Amino acid sequence: MATGRIAFPGATSAVIFHAILERTPPNPSSVNSNLPSRFGEIVSKALEKDRALRYQSAAEIGADLKRLKRDTESTRVTAAAATAGTPSSSRNMKLRLGLLAAGLSIAVVLALALLFSGQKIKEATMDSVAVLPFANATGDPNAEYLSEGITQDLVSTLSQLPNLKVVSLASAYRYKGKAIDPPTVARELGVHTILTGRMLQRNDNVSVSAEFVDAEHDRVMWSKQYQWKLADVPNIQTQITQDITENLKMNLSGAEKSRLAQRPAENGEAYQLYLHGRFYWNKRTAEGVNKATGYFQQAIDRDPNYALAYAGLADCYFVTFFNNFTISQAESAAKSRAAAAKALELDPSLAETHVSMGQVLEIFDWDFAGAEREFRRALAIDQGYAIGLQWYAELLENMARYDEALAMIRRAQEADPFSLVINAVHGQILSRSGRTKEAVAQFQKTLDLERNFSLGHFLFGLALVRDGKNEEAAKEFEQAVQSSPESPVYRSMLAYVYAQTGRIEEARKILGDVIHEAKSDRASWQDVAGIYAGLGEKDHAFAALEMASQRHDSRVTMLLDHEALIPLRGDPRFTDLLHRVGLPQHN
Repeated sequence: MATGRIAFPGATSAVIFHAILERTPPNPSSVNSNLPSRFGEIVSKALEKDRALRYQSAAEIGADLKRLKRDTESTRVTAAAATAGTPSSSRNMKLRLGLLAAGLSIAVVLALALLFSGQKIKEATMDSVAVLPFANATGDPNAEYLSEGITQDLVSTLSQLPNLKVVSLASAYRYKGKAIDPPTVARELGVHTILTGRMLQRNDNVSVSAEFVDAEHDRVMWSKQYQWKLADVPNIQTQITQDITENLKMNLSGAEKSRLAQRPAENGEAYQLYLHGRFYWNKRTAEGVNKATGYFQQAIDRDPNYALAYAGLADCYFVTFFNNFTISQAESAAKSRAAAAKALELDPSLAETHVSMGQVLEIFDWDFAGAEREFRRALAIDQGYAIGLQWYAELLENMARYDEALAMIRRAQEADPFSLVINAVHGQILSRSGRTKEAVAQFQKTLDLERNFSLGHFLFGLALVRDGKNEEAAKEFEQAVQSSPESPVYRSMLAYVYAQTGRIEEARKILGDVIHEAKSDRASWQDVAGIYAGLGEKDHAFAALEMASQRHDSRVTMLLDHEALIPLRGDPRFTDLLHRVGLPQHN
């Protein structure tokens, strides 16, 4: 009103928030020369970034405004006497006084807004939130691990709040580096609120700004800026979460407050190494998992009592073997089991430690009941832990408890709607539960998200095999193998459909390669059995399955519903094997 423009312009609340935190508004007197310079000083002090230099009370700003009013009136009297009878001077004086009055009103409003900003909007629906990737304002790609790590820790911590759905970082990642419209993002992710922020690192200093937005009404509910030393970074997510719960008047129990107050790590250097590890783990590529393994081990070397680093290490060893067979099963099982046990021993209050142990019990020990107990314990701690929900759904699927598996994978999808893996596993469970049309639609949706997603093509191929469409399945398997040629799992299913469609020579060529790898514990004997089943050589198939059983092959956990083994189901030897593994009989 005093200058004809607002102090912090912007098209959205996020842009305005950035301006409030990072930009210094122009002095009103420099924009409108009719305003007294003292007025500009009052407004600038009201908008000061440094809390210590800002007005500390309404009384302070009130006193300054009264002094300005007094001085202005005194000046008006003197000026009136000197310019009596001059119409233009009189009009200018009135204009200046009018602008000043308007400006004083603005200053009062600004001051009150700053002084009483703790009174937050209460009408927002506080049942769901998406934590969008914090922007790395440093300009250094090597600092990405820190901004992403802070975001992930906030996701994990907020997930512990009661009755709050938290969307995973993987789904929110699609908005990284983009200008956002909060209502649109909220609709796409199925949430009512959004937490955004940015991180700026300068040497050992870290500045973090955060904003909690009621996306439905596109209004800021809470915002704050933090200054930390790099060594104190483990405190950031704890402090932000505590500030959010306090300012938004969330009613938490004493136990919940204690859990939220826990630091993710005591050693700042170990924590940064852990964030590096998780940054690469989230890429889910062979190279990324290998780098993550190294960082998790370095974090453990710095802090031998770091439970989350052990859990991350256990998951890396499991994934490295199960997906790519780049280490032997014996090595993977031993290292995964040791790391998961240590993580659980150090901190049984973390969902991640229970999920890691659950995977070990299911995949390597065939202890399905024990695995289910661990998954349930994990989800009691963090009901929105997407990986835990996904892996629990896969256990239920392997036990032919399809309705429960579907309910669980849908929960995982709610927590992480854009996860390629979760979307693909959802399609697989639909297929194996007999919902073929729904499965096809789900796989098409998954591949629309990423056309080069090898696991998506592979699982879609399995669904097509189940539907009797081997020619179409071959195309999907070929794409999977092209993307991940090192995977004997993908190659073995390609050999199966080649055998089923008369391409016998090609099938036997792959069979020879997979047998060679299985002998060195770099492939599964169950996958060898699947190729023999495709060729119609049942005795060889059961011999390979027997080898898998004796070696406690991890892929035997999927024996019940493996598409390549469907031709063997009617044989009594198959029923006997199911019984020995501890899996239910197929209906």
